[in-house]
Amino acid sequence: MWPRRAVALSDVLAKNGVKGLFLGYQATMLRNIPGAVCRFGLYEELKFKFDATSSSPLKYFACGALSGAISSALTTPLDVVKTQLALKKIEQSSGVVGGLKTIYANHGLQGVYAGVGARMVWSGLFSAVGFGVFEGAKRVLRVEEEEEERKRKKKKTRILR
Repeated sequence: MWPRRAVALSDVLAKNGVKGLFLGYQATMLRNIPGAVCRFGLYEELKFKFDATSSSPLKYFACGALSGAISSALTTPLDVVKTQLALKKIEQSSGVVGGLKTIYANHGLQGVYAGVGARMVWSGLFSAVGFGVFEGAKRVLRVEEEEEERKRKKKKTRILR
């Protein structure tokens, strides 16, 4: 498999130079950053909305799955543009907004949201596992217990002053 990667790399460098390695990078960042903000924000909100007193692994799994699926659905248009830019199916000079307009003009809303179902499933599962493992690790390491203990000590210190 390595020779194919080497051939692909040399082909990209020969055709586009080093900048060819970064085609679609702006769109990738415009997808990843809002997607992460949305996913983490939704996860924290959903954790408290479902049941603030429960620390069930199923709750963390469900909240992770839902937050990942929703954030993925919201950022699908940016993912579509990123892919189209990287594959040179739309003009590089058009940028992200121009790319969205081009895709919409040629394929409508269906084109802008191409692959949304698969992305939601993948991201939902990925986020469910990720957040579930994160919460499990916090429990094993007793992170929340230590945090509560620090808060109690801080409160006692204030009262004593």
